[in-house]
Amino acid sequence: MLYDYRSTLVKLSSGVAFVKLNCPVGTRVVNHDCKRELADFFRKARLDIRIKVVLLTGRGSVFFVGRDLWVRSRVENRTRIVRPAKGRLKYTGTNLADLMRDMGKPVIAAVNGYAMGAGKDLALACDMVIAANNAQFCEIIRIKSAGDVLKEQIKAVRRENAFEAMKMGQVSMVVSSEELLTEAAKIALAIAKSRTLSLDYAKRISKDAEDTRDTVDDGKSSSVIKLTSVAE
Repeated sequence: MLYDYRSTLVKLSSGVAFVKLNCPVGTRVVNHDCKRELADFFRKARLDIRIKVVLLTGRGSVFFVGRDLWVRSRVENRTRIVRPAKGRLKYTGTNLADLMRDMGKPVIAAVNGYAMGAGKDLALACDMVIAANNAQFCEIIRIKSAGDVLKEQIKAVRRENAFEAMKMGQVSMVVSSEELLTEAAKIALAIAKSRTLSLDYAKRISKDAEDTRDTVDDGKSSSVIKLTSVAE
């Protein structure tokens, strides 16, 4: 399979797909193109037997910045529009977090800088988050003003640095910015050398448990699944 993209750089080595989000910040069209490319990568990586682990990072001081993780095609932007009762427009599409989970392969986020809005959501959707000590996790909060004539959205930002995010359980490890990719690559390569089938199975079991925990619960018994790692 070919991974020839304009805004997303992909390199395969020893079972690891090193994915660099090379998206310029501040251009809405480019941001959408980057998300479409990442969605295409996740779909292809699911079927690519060469890829056992995905390592996701950004460029410069930015991991990823965006409004949301939804990928809307140009056709969907023109035609497939849902109008709720309140009159606001909603677009249908595909969510990157869902594609990542459906891929069935471990994903490590190496957060190299600002993960803002969709960038934070993308990082936290990964199985493991390794952050540089200068990383910033920013959540964009939209608040509507209470006016009868004009209602405008006021944007506020809730921000945590790498160490605060680790205390909150969102980050697994914090390293210096110089060591980020080296440390993340070590972990990714170690996982790639392990039993990928067991890792894939664990992810699918976890996903199935989330889907069924509210449906199947008789309150009388519980089952525990123990996964044993077998060295090669």
